[in-house]
Amino acid sequence: MRPALTGLLLVALAASPAAAQTLLTNGSQVRVVAQSGDDLSSVNGADGYSVLVPPGATSLVIEFQSTPGTPVELMARNGLDVGIHPLTGNPTYSPDRADHFTMPNNLGMARLVIGPTDHPPITPGIYHIGFLRRAEDLAFEGFLKATVGGGPVETSTRSSSLISTRTPKAGTVR
Repeated sequence: MRPALTGLLLVALAASPAAAQTLLTNGSQVRVVAQSGDDLSSVNGADGYSVLVPPGATSLVIEFQSTPGTPVELMARNGLDVGIHPLTGNPTYSPDRADHFTMPNNLGMARLVIGPTDHPPITPGIYHIGFLRRAEDLAFEGFLKATVGGGPVETSTRSSSLISTRTPKAGTVR
């Protein structure tokens, strides 16, 4: 194997999360329970979440409902885990920690809407979703939902481990 290719392969392996994230089913809500941690510590990697955005998708809406006043930031990024610097692969709390991030409103709802006019715009791939604690020893819980709109939407079926592709009818709510 050529040295440049070997080096690239090693960098790619080093930047990959060690364990799998929880893959969200389009439009389904999951309960999130995060144990306490240090101020400015990320909930990502094996404790994070991900959603598949297929080619042709026009929107991704990620919502996290928690107790009002919970100091936690919702983060998302395509292709690389959140809370990681994209160039060094090291943990970071700088604006490079994610492509999209927001805090909950006074009702406890954090909502990210990613579409074709956002920066960066929606693109096909795996979006990694995580959280950033904004208080010392903060344990938090709530409900997380990711909804992909437009184009074929991939959902997992309960009867098998295969992924099926379905295009929902206009106005269909899942």
